[in-house]
Amino acid sequence: DPEIRVRGTNSINGYKPLYVVDGLFNDNINFLNPQDIESMEILKDGAAAAIYGSVAANGVVLITTKNGKKGETKVDFSSYLSFTQVSKDLDLLDAEGYKKVHKMMYENAGEPLPAYVTHETGVNSDWVDAIRRKGLAQSYMVSLRGGAEKGQYSVSYNHADEKGIFLGNSERHDIARMKVHATKGIIDLDANVDFK
Repeated sequence: DPEIRVRGTNSINGYKPLYVVDGLFNDNINFLNPQDIESMEILKDGAAAAIYGSVAANGVVLITTKNGKKGETKVDFSSYLSFTQVSKDLDLLDAEGYKKVHKMMYENAGEPLPAYVTHETGVNSDWVDAIRRKGLAQSYMVSLRGGAEKGQYSVSYNHADEKGIFLGNSERHDIARMKVHATKGIIDLDANVDFK
C-alpha cells in the first residue's frame, strides 16, 4: 500500500495520517484509483488539530475525487502494458561445478568425501529458471462523467493485473467507484459508492 508520512515517525501513535476522501474518514487510500483524484491537500500541526482533533495528530490528507459536470457525457479510457525480464543472470554453479567445489573443500580439510560429492545422479536442475518467468503488468481504466443542471455523476472502473518475474508473485486490483450529486430545491444530495 502507498504510505504518506506528514510528520515523520513516532513510536506511540504510529505515523499514518488521517485520510479524508470527499469528507469521509479512511485508514488508507489503497481503494482509490489515482486517476479519480481531483485534488489533494495536506494539513498538519495546529490546522489539522483544530478541525479534526486528536485523530489528526499525524496530519491529515484531504482528497477530493472527480465529479461530473454539466454537459455531455465525457468518456475517458486509459491503458498500459509492460513486460519485465531479468537483464543479467548471476553466474551460478551447475551440479558438476557444485560437486567439484565441495570435493576440493573436503579434500583441503582432510575430511572423507560425502556421498553427494562422489555419487553420479545425472540430475542438473536450474532452480532459478524453474521459479522465474517473464513479468507482465497491465492496467485498464474507463470513466464516464457528465450531468445536467440538477444532477451530476461520475462512474469509473479500474482493472490492474501484475505478474512478477517470480512464480507466485502477482497482484490484482479491481476498483469501481460511483459519485452522484443531485439538487432539489434547497436540498443537496451527495452519494459515494466504492467497490474494491
